[in-house]
Amino acid sequence: MKKERTKSRLLFSAVLLLLVMVLSNTLPRLLRPKDRTPKIYYTLEKNGIVRFTDSDDFLASLEIVPTKLIPARKRQLMSVGQIVLLIEPPSVTTSGRLHPLHLDENYSRTLSLESLPWASGKAFGVSELATEYKIQPGIPLEVMRYGLLTAASNGIVRRVLKSPSENSRQLVIFEIPNGRNWYPGTNCRVIFPTLSEKPVVIPKRALLHIGDQDFVFLQNTASEFQLRAVTVFDETENTITVGGLRYGDKVLAKGSILLKNFIPELLRLEH
Repeated sequence: MKKERTKSRLLFSAVLLLLVMVLSNTLPRLLRPKDRTPKIYYTLEKNGIVRFTDSDDFLASLEIVPTKLIPARKRQLMSVGQIVLLIEPPSVTTSGRLHPLHLDENYSRTLSLESLPWASGKAFGVSELATEYKIQPGIPLEVMRYGLLTAASNGIVRRVLKSPSENSRQLVIFEIPNGRNWYPGTNCRVIFPTLSEKPVVIPKRALLHIGDQDFVFLQNTASEFQLRAVTVFDETENTITVGGLRYGDKVLAKGSILLKNFIPELLRLEH
């Protein structure tokens, strides 16, 4: 009888130990909060398309806002630009010749900057914008440091070229005669003369800035968004007035920042 009791105790202890081991492995997983991070499945395609599939939770978290029309009126056209060349004065090392300081010498050659009239202290820059804006050589403009929209430098449009990235875009080559404080690589806001336009208003959070361009994502369908380059006119605390969109276009507002990393690859797919 004693042996039976001992055997029963050993069996109970073994079962209890086994149960403790099982619970120690499974209980933490049962108590762990369920991962509710939405899984995002997407494809990147030509024409700036981002298409989502099987991602209802993610799509539901986005905010889509239609553009609003404001009355057409005279307003300043602003675009993002970059300084690509500064002409420094002659020195001993240059044997008395002007010293061009390039951002990228090959890029300067592509823009044919060597054919423009060089002089000590001149700076040259480039800005890309839609061909719908009729920019002509000789148009005066102002240039301000990007993010520090205070003091402006006067400039002039020297050349307008077709953009290699898109047929509907143009490269505006501008000159700053007194550009000693402008160094290659500096990003800037280029302010053109007043133009009569029909801009639209979008939420500020919809605007995405990459390199020297501004973009938004348009909603084509419930799960498809398309990258669109825009030109900025004015801005307030919460809104941006832009060109390049139509009244009623649906833009991605809340959540647009999550698609920003897709932009370089979408641009690469266009080439």
